[in-house]
Amino acid sequence: MPSTSLKKEFEKELKEQISKIIKEVYKPLTFIQMVDKHGAIEATKRVVEDEKQTEGFTRLLMEGRADLAVENMVIDPKFKSLFTEKAIYNSRKRLEMK
Repeated sequence: MPSTSLKKEFEKELKEQISKIIKEVYKPLTFIQMVDKHGAIEATKRVVEDEKQTEGFTRLLMEGRADLAVENMVIDPKFKSLFTEKAIYNSRKRLEMK
């Protein structure tokens, strides 16, 4: 079971990532609303466990900013324990397609 401090660190880093996306690319309103409603980890799980690539990921790819995609955080060894194998697999697969 992941520690509370790891969950808080993920949430902090995700919020920083969202701020960077807003500043440099666009405002991912749908994802922000999901985070507000479900929390950082649950919102991320919902996005990456879905088989379909999100519009947000596509937008980041089109702007050449896949480095800002939440999928990178999911496959980060530091945070992998927070996610299912399916989430990690889908994230890797999407990032490999870029």
